[in-house]
Amino acid sequence: MATIPINYIELREGIAYIIGTSVKVAVIVSSYVYADSSIEWISENYDLTPAQVHTALAYYYDHPTEINRQHHTSQQLAQKIGTALSDKIEQLRQSKHD
Repeated sequence: MATIPINYIELREGIAYIIGTSVKVAVIVSSYVYADSSIEWISENYDLTPAQVHTALAYYYDHPTEINRQHHTSQQLAQKIGTALSDKIEQLRQSKHD
């Protein structure tokens, strides 16, 4: 029996995305690793399946230097414009409770 790999990740201009979406792997990682969001929360708020989220995390564990660099670059940009991803995630969480 042949196995067929399922791949949810695609590279666009060197950046990893969930296939068929505009969601970057680095955003999923930031939500899960740095903002302590659950798989369920990420799935619901980014309109992804749990499999897509887990695949993004698996990609991160295979490419931590690349994704951490993207996260760091995003955080620097967010500081310049005044809105960190963690702040946005917290705002989303609060709006779901209201």
